[in-house]
Amino acid sequence: MTSSGSGTAPTPERTCVGCRTRASKGELLRLVLDGDMVRPDPRGNRPGRGAYIHFDLRCLQAAERRRAWSRAFRESRRVDASPVADHLAALGRV
Repeated sequence: MTSSGSGTAPTPERTCVGCRTRASKGELLRLVLDGDMVRPDPRGNRPGRGAYIHFDLRCLQAAERRRAWSRAFRESRRVDASPVADHLAALGRV
């Protein structure tokens, strides 16, 4: 096994379901499906399949417009992402 020389592990990257750009995991908010609700998972420890989005209402709106939830969570039913909008508003990211 060879070393990359820097001695640090690479930063995990994820894709925003709204704007479809890649960013480091720390720059994105993890979302999980809880019944029919998309909920924020800021600590990243809730069970289930996760999706990621920037801390930006425009990305949330783009995800809803593109119907990204069905692909992200592999679910065909309609879901409510209002808890994510509320979370972003509470953070002042609206």
